[in-house]
Amino acid sequence: MTSQFVSTQLPAKRLLIIEDDLSLQNVYKTLFTKEKLDVVSVTTVEQAKSVTKNGMFDCIILDIMLPNGQNGFDFLEYLCQDVRYKKVPILVLTNLNQDQNSAKEMGVTEWLVKSDISAQEIVNKVKMVMKA
Repeated sequence: MTSQFVSTQLPAKRLLIIEDDLSLQNVYKTLFTKEKLDVVSVTTVEQAKSVTKNGMFDCIILDIMLPNGQNGFDFLEYLCQDVRYKKVPILVLTNLNQDQNSAKEMGVTEWLVKSDISAQEIVNKVKMVMKA
């Protein structure tokens, strides 16, 4: 006789990190993995489009300055067309302190300047918006 184990554990919340600085990306990935989040990290808008097209995320961290001729605003424009992401929190994490109003109009939940916030504060912000 075999017994079946039925897991009552909820699947991990999924976080997408779009950041071209690999050292920062690794720091964030490590911290959020410790928080039991399923973390996917990419470095370009094209990669971000691909993973959001083929999967669903509970929260997105987005850098604005990205390589290959596309930036975070290009990704926001793309994401605005996907109804699945209308209520998904998006946190912009950038070195820029401009264009915040444009980003908010495109659905950004929070605009965070990298030099003004610690990695742990970012973790706390993500946890807070994912509970809301």
